[in-house]
Amino acid sequence: MKRTTLLTRLKPEFLEGLKANEDEYFNTVEDLYIKLGKFYFYGYLAVDDVKALFIMSNVGTVRTYERTSKDWMWGTDIFDEQDSVA
Repeated sequence: MKRTTLLTRLKPEFLEGLKANEDEYFNTVEDLYIKLGKFYFYGYLAVDDVKALFIMSNVGTVRTYERTSKDWMWGTDIFDEQDSVA
């Protein structure tokens, strides 16, 4: 089975937040859409990409501080897994 992109596996609350910010922060949100649509593995994202994803999704920066080391390593709090890999 072919791997799906990060954009297709983005959890609903993150996708809804990005859509809510498309008009006001078009360039930043569009940049995230491009990266998420291009990458297949969470590990390809830079830390700044992950922070921007939390901010632009309205999930909040506080939640980034609550992430476990497992969340930072594997991204399963942001993306649905495919074949046990985010």
